[in-house]
Amino acid sequence: MVPMYAAKFLRNFVFWYAVEKLFMTSIGFGSESIALMVALYSAMSILMEIPSGILADRWSRKGVLILATVSLGASSLVGGLSYDVPVYLLSAILWGFFDALASGTDEAMVYDALLEEKGNADDFEKEYGIYNAFGGIALFAAGLVGGLIGNSIGLRETYLLTVPLVLLAIPLVLRYRDATIHKHAAETALLTHVRDTFSVVFRNPNLIWILVTMFSIGLANGLVGEMHQLWYIALSAPVLFFGVVGAVVNATWGFGGIISRFFVTKRAIVAAIVATFVASLFLIVAKQYVLVLVAHFVIMILANGLSVAMVAQMHRHLPSRVRAGASSAVNTVARFINIPLVLLFGWVAGQYSVFTAAWIVVTLVGIGLASELNVRAKRNSVQ
Repeated sequence: MVPMYAAKFLRNFVFWYAVEKLFMTSIGFGSESIALMVALYSAMSILMEIPSGILADRWSRKGVLILATVSLGASSLVGGLSYDVPVYLLSAILWGFFDALASGTDEAMVYDALLEEKGNADDFEKEYGIYNAFGGIALFAAGLVGGLIGNSIGLRETYLLTVPLVLLAIPLVLRYRDATIHKHAAETALLTHVRDTFSVVFRNPNLIWILVTMFSIGLANGLVGEMHQLWYIALSAPVLFFGVVGAVVNATWGFGGIISRFFVTKRAIVAAIVATFVASLFLIVAKQYVLVLVAHFVIMILANGLSVAMVAQMHRHLPSRVRAGASSAVNTVARFINIPLVLLFGWVAGQYSVFTAAWIVVTLVGIGLASELNVRAKRNSVQ
């Protein structure tokens, strides 16, 4: 896994994540057009998500990760060369391709590596958490450095300086020896594989409530992750503080996996969702950017930990032949839901305020909490 750890670090060592919305507002974006940008790359991700997952299962997961890395480098380059909204939207489209190609692929690689080398994936939460932690370290460091670059050199340079570092991940992925346990998927007819991928996920009653919780918590996490800089723009936070925010908030995408090992019981999952719900309420009332940062951190560290725990539960109901494709199918449905949600969030933030739009986050976390409480109630009634 060492080459994969290093490649994960470099793919996440992205300076511009910390100051993206600041740069976007400097070239003409507002709250609603920022939401439109997020919806656009989500739509592009939808177009690529299922094909990329099936391509990973049937062709090469390493190859798909390399294509993802190239897309991220191209997105960073186009973003750095953008001087208006239309050109930046092309950068968003390329980032959507990266997101679709990467999502589901690396988690499937980790899961199947465990199956091939140990005969089981009981330690998936631990191993995938370690893998994501390398990305979290990179996001933390890149956020701090990105804030410094944005403050002392320029926001545009955070994009351009990212490109060569990201592309260094390609030779590292090439060095990785991928598991072969999924290879017999290529022997199945393509249409049969597609049909099997969707039926394994969405016709499995054991997965229904797992998916409800995954979608609700994941969508809330995604909204906060994408739009969190709007709170600091509204509160007129200094540019250097955006670097701190980027370091702390973006790092939760990686470090959340470390705490996922504690979310193995229903009681622990419910407690984490309750804490996430309480923190989301602070996004409505807190008007001091340090308090907002604390709320963002709590929401995202717990939500990312919960997401890894839900992913582990999902994979335990999936055969290897459709593992990457099934993850992509789940992500596709989530992105379909995300498009109207993010547009609604942007409209409410633009017409009223980002603090009012936070009610959408509260509602999503509430749905996840209701889902888990419903599962507990049904289990207790059976007992």
